[in-house]
Amino acid sequence: MFDRKKYKSIAKQQLQGRMQTPVICTLVILGILYVMYLPDQIQRSRFAITGISTQSTFPEPLAVLGPLMVFFIFGIINIAYSYLCIVMSHTKTPAKFSTFIKGFSFWLQGFLGFLWKFLWCFLWTLAGIVPGFVKAYAYSMQFFILAEHPHLTVRKALHISCIITNGHKADLFKLDMTFLGWYILSMLTGGLFLLWFLPYRTMTFINAYHDIVNEAFKSGILSPEDFEDPPAEDEGLDADKALNADEAPDTDEALNADEAPDTDEALNAVEAPDTDEALNADEALNAVEALNADEAPDSDEAPDTDEAPDTDEAPDTDEALNANEAPDSDEAPDAPAKTVIYDIQENDSTKESSK
Repeated sequence: MFDRKKYKSIAKQQLQGRMQTPVICTLVILGILYVMYLPDQIQRSRFAITGISTQSTFPEPLAVLGPLMVFFIFGIINIAYSYLCIVMSHTKTPAKFSTFIKGFSFWLQGFLGFLWKFLWCFLWTLAGIVPGFVKAYAYSMQFFILAEHPHLTVRKALHISCIITNGHKADLFKLDMTFLGWYILSMLTGGLFLLWFLPYRTMTFINAYHDIVNEAFKSGILSPEDFEDPPAEDEGLDADKALNADEAPDTDEALNADEAPDTDEALNAVEAPDTDEALNADEALNAVEALNADEAPDSDEAPDTDEAPDTDEAPDTDEALNANEAPDSDEAPDAPAKTVIYDIQENDSTKESSK
């Protein structure tokens, strides 16, 4: 459940006794922004006093460096400050200024992230002020995601921000409105009050970020695998493997050089039996033919041995056939005898009928 009071209470506890570094970092950010807009402010002040528009003696950053430089500056400031506050949300020790400096190492993610976010907010604003305003809160967690997971692409970070803020955009707007009085005090003090207000607001929104991410994990909308390294990291590992593979042949060649004689001997050993077997096969055939030549007379005598029992068995076979045929010859006369008897009986019955 989205709890605004809890997030602000935790932020106060996190900043208690550790306010020094965030305040110094906020002062550095305000100094960068002041230097960037100083030439334009000087020109406007001259125009307000004299009423004459003159070229500024200082080059105007917005005109000289262009919008891309503005995106670059705002991007790296956002990523560095978000990184500092993310580290503070995970630790209890006082933050170091070197942590803020380390956040500038993610300048590319900051620049591309700010540019990508601005592009989509601008496109949604073309559809109307309200859609652009709503989408600004939908994309509000992008820099926290990039600061905590700098290996992610800006597109994926923006997509995850849309997922976790789904159903919480109104809650984030209400949370932001609780700082309305702080905004007014900052304007009245010329931005001086931002030294305390900006760390407090950022830590509060980071606590909300952690809470809605855990809620997304519990509901199954997201999983820890969604924050894993992108394919580009795998390609980098593949490149390292390829480099290692290029270096490996030096060792393999040394091993192969030592094993080469064994391989040749193994091949010769394999081929040698083939030649010997071929010779042995020819000798075996010759030996078989010689044996067949020696056993040829025995094969001629074999029929004589076989003929002896055949001559003895022949009469038995004939006798068996004659014995089988003998009963047939004896039974043959019986058929006419039966017929004669039948005829005699038939004649007797004929005589009796005639009588």
